[in-house]
Amino acid sequence: MHPLISICIPTYNRAELLDYCLDGLAPLQDCGTPLEIVISDNGSTDDTPEVIKAHSRRNKLIRAHRFAETRGPAPNWLNALRKAEGEFML
Repeated sequence: MHPLISICIPTYNRAELLDYCLDGLAPLQDCGTPLEIVISDNGSTDDTPEVIKAHSRRNKLIRAHRFAETRGPAPNWLNALRKAEGEFML
C-alpha cells in the first residue's frame, strides 16, 4: 500500500538520539494510517548503522538508505525526501 505520510529522518553520528526517536515512533506501526519512516544516514561512523538495523528488524515501517561517505547536511536531507513515497512528508 502506498504510504500517506513519510516521516523523513536525516541523520549523522546520532546513534543514541536516533535510537530514542525510533523507540518513540514504534507505536505508529499500529496506528492504522499507511505511513513510512525514511532514514537517510550520511555515512555515520558511530553505531548509527547498527541502531538502524536493529530497529528495522522490529519495525516494518522503516526504510533506510546510507551514503558510503559523508556528503553534508543538504544532500542528506534531499536524499531522505527523494526516497520518501508518501503523499505528505515531515
